[in-house]
Amino acid sequence: MGKSSAELLASGSQPFVFEVNGMPVFDESKPEGTVIAQDPRPGEMVKHGRKVKITITTAVAKMIKMPQLSGDISLRHAKHILEDSGLQLGTVVEVESDHQVGLVIGQYREATGLPIKAGTEIRQGEKIKLEVGVTPRTPTDNGEGGDLEEDVEVDPTEISL
Repeated sequence: MGKSSAELLASGSQPFVFEVNGMPVFDESKPEGTVIAQDPRPGEMVKHGRKVKITITTAVAKMIKMPQLSGDISLRHAKHILEDSGLQLGTVVEVESDHQVGLVIGQYREATGLPIKAGTEIRQGEKIKLEVGVTPRTPTDNGEGGDLEEDVEVDPTEISL
């Protein structure tokens, strides 16, 4: 991995065949045509003539339409929609709400923090920050309650599906 697909294919001395796996992936940190994943993995034994699937980078990001996530959609469902759309779940912010507990109530670009409307063209792979309604805190005996809005970092890999 890390070599350009042209270098790998031009070498010709490999005892296996390279096959590009699906669509190229946009990665602005790597030159176009760089191999970023392969199957089987590096170091695994491969039979002579076996196909090695590689994923390469492209210089042009695929543009997709932002799905509608806010409204009557749970965080779990929103995560599925993002993944199916080629987007990533970013920060999840809990916001107290009497009416939309457990539902997505706002969607934002992670990079800018600006709201993003459904149907807006965005780059595939972009991270989306979501606001999710939670039950309002009840005041304590001393009359103190919590903030109305609090940023909470949630690791997207820890969300059970």
